[in-house]
Amino acid sequence: MTLAFQLSVFALIATSSILLISVPIVFASPDGWSSTSLWIGLVFLVNPSPLVPIGSRGEKALHLGINNTKTLL
Repeated sequence: MTLAFQLSVFALIATSSILLISVPIVFASPDGWSSTSLWIGLVFLVNPSPLVPIGSRGEKALHLGINNTKTLL
């Protein structure tokens, strides 16, 4: 569980870093939005989690981890 969490955090940081650098460069290109309108689709293709309903993302497991932490304190 911890390894999966660490890998998911690393993937989030890597994706954010790539988008932080690439999106402004693409939007600063001479064609602007007309040539980069597919970027939104690419973002959802790479990371479809915004399309997944909230209840199915594993909050129950996350809450169990928080409850275990509270019992240790």
